Amino acid sequence: MSVKTHQFVIDPSNPAGSPLGSARTLFEIKRDSQGRKRVSSQFDGDTTLFLEQHLTQIETQVLRTQHQPLDGLDLQPIETDLKLGTKFLEYYQRTSSGKAAVVTGQTQQVEHVDLATDPEKEAVRMIAVGFPFDIQEEAAAADNMINLAVEGGQACREILDHFVDEVAIQGKPEHKLFGFLRGGEKGARSAELANPITSESSADNDIAALNGCVSAVINQSRGLHRPNRLALSLRTFNLLAEKHIASTGISALEYFLKNNPGNIRSMDQIKPLFGFQEAMDGKDVIAAYVFDPSVVRMKIMPPRQLKIVETLFGSLLLWVAMVSPVQYKQPLGCAIRRYTHA
Repeated sequence: MSVKTHQFVIDPSNPAGSPLGSARTLFEIKRDSQGRKRVSSQFDGDTTLFLEQHLTQIETQVLRTQHQPLDGLDLQPIETDLKLGTKFLEYYQRTSSGKAAVVTGQTQQVEHVDLATDPEKEAVRMIAVGFPFDIQEEAAAADNMINLAVEGGQACREILDHFVDEVAIQGKPEHKLFGFLRGGEKGARSAELANPITSESSADNDIAALNGCVSAVINQSRGLHRPNRLALSLRTFNLLAEKHIASTGISALEYFLKNNPGNIRSMDQIKPLFGFQEAMDGKDVIAAYVFDPSVVRMKIMPPRQLKIVETLFGSLLLWVAMVSPVQYKQPLGCAIRRYTHA
């Protein structure tokens, strides 16, 4: 049998260098007299690693880890006019009371109206986070065309945004930062949902539960407020969208939009929030409320870089934000209901 042999070798003199120490045959392709190929290899661990390193293409795009969406910043009106030097927010709550009476031309006295103005004061908190890096890290990043100040700044902004988002929903009561669901003594009251929405409950039950939540606002405010926003957990939203009223083809959610006693008429006014899942005592939450800064609001100063602090062998990027508690100016404009999702 006549054999033709082709050898493929690694030459240790190549510019990248070889871990193999000397020229070696990696594999041979042999053909016999009938033209059939016979391949033999001499790969070992070092050879395989060397080939992987030289055959690897490094992507220039960096894939970022995705974080939970910022639901809280879409939950209520957010005003971004806080200043860095603010320590307290003060506003005045004016309340009028009295009653009219029937009079005649001989009446010598009329009922009076009482006008009370009460100051409300809330503490504002500054939050901060830093990104440290030393001169070696900065030099290595520059060699790879990475701007550490930009990358670190973006990371700081994300951390601050998520802190503010947590305050917006749950609050940080230990710092007197009350949230939408936990508004302290001045916040909206919560109660158990009379008709729990589950995978086994009927569409009629679920519609009654939503309408009950909306009606609670109308009743407790004596008709002053009619909700224009409904917020609920994402999985409850999906259940309501999938359940249909028998023989109609209309989902429970569509029926609610057309027939609720409030002012909720479009899907834009319904907010499915991941942050409402197991949000209160391990239970899901539904909230019907008036989306208006005269009822409920939150003030912030968006995250920004404050300064770069130079250290002996590096730097520290310092980022800050300002946040107020969620302010319930008219807590009767909101009704919160909790229930066990099943």
